[in-house]
Amino acid sequence: MATGTGSQTTLSMTDAADRALWAVGCGNVYGVAFSKDGGRAVWCVDIRKDRWSGATCQVDVVNGQVYVRETSCVPSVVFDRVPRMSLEDAIELATEVKTGELEEARLEINWGRTVWEVYVLDEERSSHVVYVDGDSGAIVEPMYY
Repeated sequence: MATGTGSQTTLSMTDAADRALWAVGCGNVYGVAFSKDGGRAVWCVDIRKDRWSGATCQVDVVNGQVYVRETSCVPSVVFDRVPRMSLEDAIELATEVKTGELEEARLEINWGRTVWEVYVLDEERSSHVVYVDGDSGAIVEPMYY
């Protein structure tokens, strides 16, 4: 679903991930981040295609056009298995905890768990991270040693 006002329409994070997956043809999303590329606003979508290879796509937030850049290696965090919790479900849970504008979502290993790190900008434009357990869907409190 696209959101926005006036003539500028903004593609949502999850819609950008769906478009990138469609463009690549197969795989699993393990990261999405908002970025600027040459003055153009884009969602950068990282996709694991198979055990060793992946693709990074840039999806234009205004027109939805997908630019695919193949990569040769995938970070070790996504080698072993895909978490039970989808990107979309993790975003939904995180935005129930912290309302605001989605900035980034990324699969990581923290505190011995596979977690979705969902970054949300609040009304004051401060960034907050909500950690969602990739298997159980529980909100995880950060542990500091």
